[in-house]
Amino acid sequence: GKCAERLTSSTPAKEVHALLRTNFAATLPRNPAPGSGRFTLNQIYSLIFEVPKGVMPESFDAAFVENEATLRWLSSNTGKLQQKAEHEVWTALSSPAFGKQ
Repeated sequence: GKCAERLTSSTPAKEVHALLRTNFAATLPRNPAPGSGRFTLNQIYSLIFEVPKGVMPESFDAAFVENEATLRWLSSNTGKLQQKAEHEVWTALSSPAFGKQ
């Protein structure tokens, strides 16, 4: 991302530098020019938390969160481990707008 672009900006490997051009924003550009050579990165927070088994619904393993300004993704890590435990481990990802604050 930003560090790779900065480190390669003065190197003779111009082709490598061109691949690492970045734009940092909470949203994608509306009308990027074809071949503009930039990708968009945004900041998000990630939170891993543990709760007693049964606190979170068993009806889903993961979900995109809509109509919420701060939260975009929620997923269970417990299902991946396929272990019987008294607790569950979940991951929450913020929205880019919240991460930019």
